[in-house]
Amino acid sequence: MDPQLYKAAQSGDSDVIRRCADQLDSQLTPNQNTVLHILAQFCDSSYAVEQILGINQSLLCKQNAKGNTALHVAARNRYSGVVRALIDCAKNGEKPDKHNSEGWIKMLRLTNDNRDTALHLAVRTNCYDIVELLVKEDDELPQPRNKAGESPLYLAVERGYHDIVDLILGTCKSPSYHGPHFTTALHRAAMGNSLVRKYFQSGDCTCTECVKLLLGKLPNLTKEADRDGQTALHIAAKLGHQEVIKLLLSADKSVAYIRSCQVYSMTKSKTSKTALHVAVKYGHLNVVKEILSHCPDCWEMCNGDNQNILHLAVAKEQKQLLDFILDNVWASELINEGDLGGNTPLHLYAATKKLDGCNLISHIHADKNAFNFANFTPLDVVVQAPDQTERLNVIKGELERYGATRGFRRSGTRLKGKREEALYKSNQCNQLAKDSKRKDDTYLIVAALIVTVTFAAGFTVPGGYESSDGPNKGMAVLRNKPSFIVFVIADMIALAYASAAVFLQFKFSPSEVDCERWLWYSKSNTHWNIRVALMAMVTAFVSGLFAVLSSPLIKALVCYSGITSFLVFMGFFVIFTTEDYYFWLRNAGNRCKIILSLWCGRLRIAIVRFRSW
Repeated sequence: MDPQLYKAAQSGDSDVIRRCADQLDSQLTPNQNTVLHILAQFCDSSYAVEQILGINQSLLCKQNAKGNTALHVAARNRYSGVVRALIDCAKNGEKPDKHNSEGWIKMLRLTNDNRDTALHLAVRTNCYDIVELLVKEDDELPQPRNKAGESPLYLAVERGYHDIVDLILGTCKSPSYHGPHFTTALHRAAMGNSLVRKYFQSGDCTCTECVKLLLGKLPNLTKEADRDGQTALHIAAKLGHQEVIKLLLSADKSVAYIRSCQVYSMTKSKTSKTALHVAVKYGHLNVVKEILSHCPDCWEMCNGDNQNILHLAVAKEQKQLLDFILDNVWASELINEGDLGGNTPLHLYAATKKLDGCNLISHIHADKNAFNFANFTPLDVVVQAPDQTERLNVIKGELERYGATRGFRRSGTRLKGKREEALYKSNQCNQLAKDSKRKDDTYLIVAALIVTVTFAAGFTVPGGYESSDGPNKGMAVLRNKPSFIVFVIADMIALAYASAAVFLQFKFSPSEVDCERWLWYSKSNTHWNIRVALMAMVTAFVSGLFAVLSSPLIKALVCYSGITSFLVFMGFFVIFTTEDYYFWLRNAGNRCKIILSLWCGRLRIAIVRFRSW
């Protein structure tokens, strides 16, 4: 494009543009932008638009290399004056056979290479004036989805633009509400506005406001399902949005009985579940109570695995929900129900890792000797587990205390007599006792070492003591330094927690404890105390070095490398002791590279900052 013409288009200089009137159609940038595109990029001049289109009306619908018209560009840059002028010029064109009402409506509906209309771009930029112009000029605008599957209404809801949502719903006769993966605007509203707060600071509404608007105009959206067969109620139940749940059920209670994945199959899918099942799975007690307050009979429903909400509460180890369900009168109808494998909640309890299910075992209606389809009782499941852990031993003791027995229906599990039975139990108990004793000894040694080190550190403080005569004689030299204070506090914490661990090992020795459950709890507390003591000891070591060093650079290196190394180790420990261990192993190489690069990058930044001091 001619440089003078380009600069004139940028500034809206209509005199220069008129002098180049015969070249307007042929003058293009590398991206195929016309003079009208350039004007819409840099200048909100309606007068210049009228002058250009008065010379060459064909520029109105010209598309650049990305398929954008001048209307797209103006909407993206929030130039409402240019948008107004483009629409007026299109409606009042000199060639009515070509630029009649159908022509300017066609201009409004043109899409670019991403299948975005000008309305899509106006919504993205949160320009209410331009959105109002576009929807009022064409209230029958079909609002097609773009390549990402987003409709303008979906974009407005996603970004939390309350005014624009209200405008589209109130003006358009049949607004499109679809989003990616067969979701709807109501699905997105049910997700909440955490994305809005993080990425779109101009968002001005909460998820409940958008839900109210959508339900007022499009009440049938409550039954619309996404690609996974989930309704908006399923989404809200998963995320724990109680207010959204209340609004959805107030609009239509029947959605509480809709199972996911039923949209695609008449048979019940193994993953099919109601919103109540989802809420139980993710541990949202407030949502469970809200759903039951609207639909008090939906507790009867089972998911695709024929599991009721009590099965799910046990399998997902949701203690609060387990207590809530067992406190209800209808718990007796759920407690002995079997799933597809015939397993009752008691059978599933044997496979849990941390759940305290004593109230489940002691429930008056619980059948402790129920058989699953593999002919195992709950006690059989515990005894036949390949790894006899301390927790399984606790569960076994609880079951036997409340009358549970072995089933012996399967020949492979039947022992040949009481002697073999006693021998089997004796071997198991002996092995558990040996393992427990070995662990206890190790914990006691570690705790005692921490007590010794921290006790000694309390009297050999960094920097030493004042030796000169005076009121401060015998006081710590570095007593006024913040890092020294941190050292003292951390050292005291380490000493206290390590001492508590030693005390627990002596106080709750196997010979003094009758209840296996409290023995297991005491050991868990011992583990926790030792972990806290170790972290406090590392903190005391780093802060002590920090107090006696003088160079800021060395201080930064010591502090950063000491604490970060320990945190990285603890992070890997947590990662590799979770259920996702094998998933992490698959990507261990890449993850280690990422963590190492981040650590090195932060270390370089710290060094540069301290050098600048």
